[in-house]
Amino acid sequence: MVFVAPYALFLAAVFACPFGFAVWMSFHDFLRAQVTPPAQPGHTTYELADRPSIGVLWTYSEPRPDGTWTRVGGGPFDPATDTWGQGAYNADDVSRAAAVYLRHWRQTGSAASRAAAFELLRGLTYLQTATGPNRGNVVLWMQPDGTAFRAAGHRPAARQRRLDGVVAAYRMTDLRTRGRGLPAGALSGRRR
Repeated sequence: MVFVAPYALFLAAVFACPFGFAVWMSFHDFLRAQVTPPAQPGHTTYELADRPSIGVLWTYSEPRPDGTWTRVGGGPFDPATDTWGQGAYNADDVSRAAAVYLRHWRQTGSAASRAAAFELLRGLTYLQTATGPNRGNVVLWMQPDGTAFRAAGHRPAARQRRLDGVVAAYRMTDLRTRGRGLPAGALSGRRR
């Protein structure tokens, strides 16, 4: 029997653990990856020409017999094409992880968490369609090579998401320099 740990279930279990915060960040770091997507019509992100690699997050992890874990995508794996039936990374989990890193940065001042959030938000923005009739919608899945795709059998409304709020929060927070954008604490309703 193979156990696959969905990201959302792991997040719920972390809160029951007394040292969960450290474990939580470690698990996020384990699932996080960088990918250089091939040129795809309608997809771009901040500074893509200068920094072609974007941040992503593996959707699942799976235990190995030796007690270690490996990152896996969703659905059946095709070794001939190095693709997963549902993809390796998905927009929902990337957005949740970006929020975790943003929160960790705000609470601890961790430069590593700020950098991780910045890269994940660049990856998430890449998944948002920039042109055409689906402008503003998000392609839910991405393959290990960075190819964004719509899983077969999904209706357009089910396979695309709106990211206007996430992109707006990204612009307001301005991860590059803390003093720019909204005043510190503006998103949380408190001032520092």
